[in-house]
Amino acid sequence: MSHIILRPHQEDALSSMEENDLGKIILPTGAGKSIVFIKNTIEQFKSDIPQTVCVVAPRLLLAVQLSADYEKHISNAKYMHVHSGSRLKHYRTTKIEDIQEWHNIHKDHHKLIFTSYNSLKKVTESNIRVDVYHFDECHNSTKKNFFPHIEDAVKKADKKYFFTATPKNSAIPTKKPGMNITEVYGDMICNVPMTQMVDGGYVLPPLVVKKEVNVEESTDEMNNNLILSTLDEEGPKKVLIAAKSTKSIISLLTETDFSSQVKDRGYHLMHITAMHGAYIDGKEVKRDVFFKTLNEWGCDDEKKFVLLNYSILSEGINCTGLDCVIFMRNQGVIEMCQTIGRVIRLHKEDADRIASGELRVGDYKNYKKPHGLVVLPISDDKSKVIANAVESVIFKSFIKGEIISQEIEK
Repeated sequence: MSHIILRPHQEDALSSMEENDLGKIILPTGAGKSIVFIKNTIEQFKSDIPQTVCVVAPRLLLAVQLSADYEKHISNAKYMHVHSGSRLKHYRTTKIEDIQEWHNIHKDHHKLIFTSYNSLKKVTESNIRVDVYHFDECHNSTKKNFFPHIEDAVKKADKKYFFTATPKNSAIPTKKPGMNITEVYGDMICNVPMTQMVDGGYVLPPLVVKKEVNVEESTDEMNNNLILSTLDEEGPKKVLIAAKSTKSIISLLTETDFSSQVKDRGYHLMHITAMHGAYIDGKEVKRDVFFKTLNEWGCDDEKKFVLLNYSILSEGINCTGLDCVIFMRNQGVIEMCQTIGRVIRLHKEDADRIASGELRVGDYKNYKKPHGLVVLPISDDKSKVIANAVESVIFKSFIKGEIISQEIEK
């Protein structure tokens, strides 16, 4: 097992887990919550009695990513995935009898199970003993079809911890699931505000740029010109486009000269959708190749790219090196925060210089990457409302240090 050096806020989160068997842990994007999961699991696996830890994620991509993160630090456990998909390194199943058999075969070993909220019911219905649950991005757990299995898991396990940056509460807890149902989610046992993350030098403040667009143009041409003007005027190297829809991505690529214009400016073009798959410079690739390339290019200062996506990359998935996001659509508060979180990570060189004392936290003029650029198109009253909503979220989170939560009313 490798040695893990914890940040102060990660130490606080772990201490709260040691003192409580149930609770909500609010860690903002960039806080490194996966390290908290892993360190807590390492502590659980020091027991002479075999322990089972189950990690629950909202997306299959994230479940696979978390599994790979755990493997870097934990080798004294057996791994299993309970969700759909293929091409996994570890054993995978969605059959209850297979889960039971696997758990019994490895009864003398520590065990790690990775599942999704959609497949959690397979784990709970198997009635295997799970000692600890880590619920990642747990605002997803409040969906009506997920919540009964969350309740079941909480009743059966000894320890259960709910992690999110953006809680989702219910306006009517007696009728609609929400994270303010303390019998299931417990109390808030740790809350790290975004201001603490910025002041500690762990994330960057966002810089908002509003750009006027020509409403007389077609939507495709308007989007094309917005992105290209951002590349020309702001000069970002690694750009995430939060597209309005899969259809809008395909239309931009087929109905304008966007691809050639991006190439002429020295940028690679990447796009990924659930419907059409993953592409790099016009060539279709496997998802694992796409994400491997994305993170390699993210770490390479010489590489410039534009990345089009609809929803897939907003939550949890590692996207190294992004320095700009362009909002092409309205988003809910939670997805908005998650999307902004993609671009506020420090440049590795800045992080290393801060750690060595060479660079002072907050001396942004000497940072290689001084901010995360957030570009908002302005065309009409509706777009102004969207821009104001984004600015309001940034003010509350990064200036006032408030928890950004969403209330479920319907």
